[in-house]
Amino acid sequence: MFACGNVLHVNDLVDNVSSESETAGMCAARYVRGTLPCGTAIDVAPGSGIRYVCPQKIIPGSEGSVTLFFRVAEPDSNICLSACAGQKILATRCVSHISPGTMENLILSVEQLASLKETVVVSAERMEGRT
Repeated sequence: MFACGNVLHVNDLVDNVSSESETAGMCAARYVRGTLPCGTAIDVAPGSGIRYVCPQKIIPGSEGSVTLFFRVAEPDSNICLSACAGQKILATRCVSHISPGTMENLILSVEQLASLKETVVVSAERMEGRT
């Protein structure tokens, strides 16, 4: 029921594996105590330029933030990474270079997720006006 690290997807940094293992451990403990949040799961999906995103579902109401881990489809430069729900931008980060070999992430706060009902889509798109 709980998986993390390279069992879930291949990580390029052990720091990512450690972070995921802490989250999985906390969630497993909450499951055993019966304190995992209940509710309707929000889907998380890859959008333009993204190969996959993890986790694929989020249940609002957990403590702390939610980190979305993902890999881009192709190497590129001058890219904005974003997580959106409908027209609402939840997180964005612009980078000078991306590569499919590097695990990227965006962090969403619980407050951002609390009222969401739409799918969260993660995208990587070239910044306009730059080459």
